[in-house]
Amino acid sequence: TLEVGSTATSVEVQAGAAAELQTTTVAAGTTITGQALMILPTLGRDANAFVTLQPAVAPGGEVAGKSNDQNNFSLDGGNISSDQDGNYRNYTLSSGSTARTSGGDPSGVVPTPVESVEEFRVSINNQTADFNGSAGGQVQMVTKRGTNRFHGSAYEYYFGTNFSANTWINNRTNQPRPKTHEHRFGATLGGPLTPELGGHKTYFFFNYEGRRFPQVITYQRAVPTALMRAGVIQVPDSTGAWRAYNLNPRPVTVGGVTYQPAMCGTINCDPRAVGLNPVLSEIWNKYMPLPNNPDGGDRYNTQGYVAQIPLPVSSNFLVARVD
Repeated sequence: TLEVGSTATSVEVQAGAAAELQTTTVAAGTTITGQALMILPTLGRDANAFVTLQPAVAPGGEVAGKSNDQNNFSLDGGNISSDQDGNYRNYTLSSGSTARTSGGDPSGVVPTPVESVEEFRVSINNQTADFNGSAGGQVQMVTKRGTNRFHGSAYEYYFGTNFSANTWINNRTNQPRPKTHEHRFGATLGGPLTPELGGHKTYFFFNYEGRRFPQVITYQRAVPTALMRAGVIQVPDSTGAWRAYNLNPRPVTVGGVTYQPAMCGTINCDPRAVGLNPVLSEIWNKYMPLPNNPDGGDRYNTQGYVAQIPLPVSSNFLVARVD
């Protein structure tokens, strides 16, 4: 599978969600298996993303009104729920796209790429005691396994910003378009582990997935204006007009304009005639850049500084199973 840029393919499938009569349990839920896991769209290509697609599940992962930290996640019968916050979305972007900035979907602490999962089930209500580990939904996943024949695959997903528009603030401050593309790639292989011995009673499955995300984020901070750095502050008067007051005991010139020491009645507004602290002045002028966004800060004493910083993410994940 290859997805380039913002190209999208619409596929309609009917899989794994058909209603069936259950005579041994009253648990309500949905099971997704086989090819449906591969075809159904998931931005992060992680099986946990299917949790929020089930009935009675809110977009944040809340099941039937329960908090999203009340969900229970298991993989091959083992509990992989987060002991930290219950949903694992506060510490990682988890199953959502890496490009998201507000946390991913609730998930277990073990990554579960859809290419490595054979069965995905969510029980949202009336779970039996053997599977009911918390008040919310019960998410059960089973990894793929080998068969009598060798089988494998290779895949690559590329979500790029090559054709995306820049943000308004970046255009205004002459910042380039941030790089937020996400690159996922991997391969699977499964089959008999001991075919030469006959019987085909030992099988293996292997999955490797790499993620590369050379992201660059745009951030904005308020920094002192040139006047503020020189010890000249601006304060609105009774009419609302902003007026400059030079708090130095001597005249200063900024931008070709000379500002005389401000007077408060008959005395200097700085009664000790100290002026701007030299240490603070050095910090502002040596370590803080000049503003490049006049609409940031209070727009008079402080303005905005917009820049970009790289925060690359790279990971390699392996799944191995022997039956």
